[in-house]
Amino acid sequence: MKNAQNNQQIPKRIRQTEVVKLQVAGQGGVSAAGQGKRPADFIQFACPVKATGVELRVIVWPDETQIVIFNTITWQVVQRFTQTNIGINPDPGCQYWVSLDTSNRSISTGIGEIRKETETLSYRFKADSGEDEKIIHDMFHSIETIEVFFDEEAFEASAFRFPVTIQLPLAIIPANKLTMMDIADVSDPDQLTGPNSEKTKVTIINNLPAACQQLYANVAGQSFQLNTQDFPDFAEAINHNIITEGCWCHDKLIEKAKADEFGGGEKETYLRITLGENYGNSPGIPFVMEIWPIGHQSPIHNHGDANAIIRVLSGAITVNLYSMLSSVKTNQTPFKTATFTQEDVTWISPGMNQIHQLTNEQKDQACITIQCYQYSDSNTLHYEYFDFINDQDDKIEQFYPNSDMSFIKFKNIVKTEWEAAQRQHQSMKCLSS
Repeated sequence: MKNAQNNQQIPKRIRQTEVVKLQVAGQGGVSAAGQGKRPADFIQFACPVKATGVELRVIVWPDETQIVIFNTITWQVVQRFTQTNIGINPDPGCQYWVSLDTSNRSISTGIGEIRKETETLSYRFKADSGEDEKIIHDMFHSIETIEVFFDEEAFEASAFRFPVTIQLPLAIIPANKLTMMDIADVSDPDQLTGPNSEKTKVTIINNLPAACQQLYANVAGQSFQLNTQDFPDFAEAINHNIITEGCWCHDKLIEKAKADEFGGGEKETYLRITLGENYGNSPGIPFVMEIWPIGHQSPIHNHGDANAIIRVLSGAITVNLYSMLSSVKTNQTPFKTATFTQEDVTWISPGMNQIHQLTNEQKDQACITIQCYQYSDSNTLHYEYFDFINDQDDKIEQFYPNSDMSFIKFKNIVKTEWEAAQRQHQSMKCLSS
C-alpha cells in the first residue's frame, strides 16, 4: 500500500448510482455486484461524514484500488492510499465490498466473499491522543449511508451488519473443549502459521447461524458413527467395495466416470448416499454420506446459498475455499486450504465458505463424510442447485443434488458383499492349509 498522488479521472458518465443505508451507523458496510455483460471500468463507494465536508471514498480502477479522504467543500484530495495491481476483476458479476469499523477506526475493501482473507486494501486512522480518538470515532459514527457508483449498466447493492475484522475459524469443536486461549487467540495473525494452521483456529456451534446449529445437533453426537455394533467393519468394507471389481461402489464409480457429469473425468467422481427424504428446506435430500475414493475430488462449486455442516466419518478431506464462483481462470485459485480428519467438523453459511472444492489427498484410504444442508429461515428463493465449474470449458453449470442410493439399502449391499468376500477369503485359507 502506498500514499501517492494519482491522476486518474473519475468518469463523467456514471450509469448507475445507489444510496445504501447502513444497518448500524459507522459499522458494517456495503457490497455491490455487477449485473451487466462486461466488467465495470470504475466503481466508487462514497461514505459521507456528516457536517464536516469530508467523505471517505473507496475507488476501484482497472488496475488499482484506492482509499481516499476527500474534501467535498474544496473538492480536493486530503489523503490517498493506493494498492496497485488489484483493481477491477475481469468477472462482470464480481462482488466488491467496503467495511467500516468504528471501534478499530478502520476502513477496508475487498473482492468476493465478505471476509478478511479477500481484503485488498485497508486503512486504520491513527489517534495520538484521547481527543483524536474521539474525533475519529465521531467521524465514523456519523456515517449512515454509503453511495455506490458503477459505470456499468446494472449492479445490485446491499448492506451487511458487522465489520470485517478477523479471519473466522473453520473448525467446530464441542463447547466443553473450548479454552480461554481459543477465544484469546482468535484475532492473532501469528496463529495462521505452520502446516494446516486453519484447524488451530476453532469455534463452537453456538456462534454460527441457527440452521447450522440445527444440522450440527443431528450429526455431531457420539452415536452418529459409521462403524456400529451390527457392522463394525463398515468403513473397511466400503474401501474394499471401491477397489473390488463387481462390487457396487466399484461399478457405480465406473458408471459415473463414463457419464462425466462434472467434466473432470474419472477423478471427479464420488458417491452420494442419502439419509432420509427431501423435506423441502434444502437443496436435495439434506443428509448425504459422501464417499471420496483415493485421489478423487469435486469440481469447484457453491451450495445454493444454503447452510451446511460437514463431519468427517473416516479418513481425511482437503477443502479449498474460493472467493467467488467464476468462469475466469484467474479467479479459480483458492484463498485458503485446510484438511479435516476423522471426527473434525466444518461449516458453510450463506456468503461464508460457500464456494469450495473437496479432495481426498490420502494415499491409502477413501474419505467418508456426512454433509447436511438447510436454507436459512429468511431464504424465500430455495435455489435447488449447486452451481459448479465444468473443467472442460470453465463454464458454470447446474447440478441437482441427487442420490446414488439410500443409506439403508447401501449398507445392506455393502454388508452382503463384504460377508461374501470374507467367506471366500476363509475358504481360500482352508484350501491352502
